[in-house]
Amino acid sequence: MPDSPTPLDHPRFRVFPRKSEKLAIFFSGSNTADHSFEWLDTALRIDASAIVVSNGPNQWYQAGIDGLGGDRTEVTRSFRQWAKHLDAQSLYTVGAAMGGTGAFLHGVPLAPASWPSRARHRWTWSAAMCSG
Repeated sequence: MPDSPTPLDHPRFRVFPRKSEKLAIFFSGSNTADHSFEWLDTALRIDASAIVVSNGPNQWYQAGIDGLGGDRTEVTRSFRQWAKHLDAQSLYTVGAAMGGTGAFLHGVPLAPASWPSRARHRWTWSAAMCSG
């Protein structure tokens, strides 16, 4: 994809651009190996553009994601750049357990008020599932 904010494929993430006004970002849980993503099957089935990520060293998505940014702010900026690049009107962040932490840590700063928007109806929805 020309002028992509990042590569489409990396050991810690994969991007699936589609002709859609929706972007879903899926965060894998703990102990996920490089090139392995818990939500990959879902990302491949949906019609929305999708990004699947893995945190690798189990830092609960607080210390960056290789290839997307060295800290939480840079990673959120990369997601925002992808949303703009794909012209996403709606953004969904999803994760379970440690991935749920990632969904909230990045979903909240990606809220509509923070989007430099030329669209009328941009919004973010986050879902986190935790087990105890």
